Order: sequence, then C-alpha cells, then structure tokens
Amino acid sequence: MARKSKKITYEYSASGVKQSILRNARSLGMPEGWAKQIADRVSKQTDAWIADKEIVTEDDLRREVIKELEELSPDLAYAYQNHDKII
Repeated sequence: MARKSKKITYEYSASGVKQSILRNARSLGMPEGWAKQIADRVSKQTDAWIADKEIVTEDDLRREVIKELEELSPDLAYAYQNHDKII
C-alpha cells in the first residue's frame, strides 16, 4: 500500500523566526536584551536572504538561521539546531 505524503506550505514570518530564537535564548538563560538584539539581527539577515527566493524549504531556512546565529552566539546556534533533541 502506497501512501501519499502531504505537502504542507507555510508563509515565511520574520516574527516567527524571532520568537523561535527568543524561546531558545530563554532556555539558555541568556539576558533578554542581548537575546532580542540577536533575534532582530538574525531575522533582518534572514529577510534579506529570503527576499529573492520564490520557494524555500524549512530546512533551508533553518540552516540560514543557524549560520547567522553561529556568528553571534555559538551556544544559541547549537540550542536552536538541536532544540527538538535536547532533554
């Protein structure tokens, strides 16, 4: 029996990226002001990156966010990358 996979599409949201980064920053106990600066900067860079693309996968977006986070906070990048794996 074959199953058809459902293709789900989402609208890109800079605020969604920010909120996700902030959740991960809070889980690390990062100061709120610093976390907001990082989230704002990464979401702006992500906006610029995505602007000329018609379609982007969730994995593509995730890799881009992680790349930007690694420059600003390697710990936060690690938490973001592994948020669904950390116990």
